[in-house]
Amino acid sequence: MNDISNPVIPILFPLIIFLIFWGIFYFAFPGLWRGLKFGAQRASVIVFQSGLKKWSDANPKLRGVLLYLPMILILILGGFAAFGAGTLFGDLGKSFRLTDSGVYHIDQAVNLWFRTERFPGLTILFIAVTDIGGPIGM
Repeated sequence: MNDISNPVIPILFPLIIFLIFWGIFYFAFPGLWRGLKFGAQRASVIVFQSGLKKWSDANPKLRGVLLYLPMILILILGGFAAFGAGTLFGDLGKSFRLTDSGVYHIDQAVNLWFRTERFPGLTILFIAVTDIGGPIGM
């Protein structure tokens, strides 16, 4: 039997989660931004003091290529990251089928918990979240 019978809880739960994440990101991002700016300034000083600037000035033909170097590096690293994430996601999908894997046992435990704790308000919440996050909400 479920002790939660208040229909307001499925509406308040996403709001509370949103406020928690908003507070975390609202207060964390200014510090993160300052850290990124300081890191970029420090990297600029290091590059300026190193021989890279002198080498770049001595080879003006490569200056156009050097402008695109950060973008090329980001694309290459992003490709490797996407490939790694896809491989790990495939491994995770395979482990859902194996009955002796930890992921399978966690999935079964969560499924059993949801079956015992389910009530009509939670169903309405899941339908609303699905509609908002799906093609209807977009």
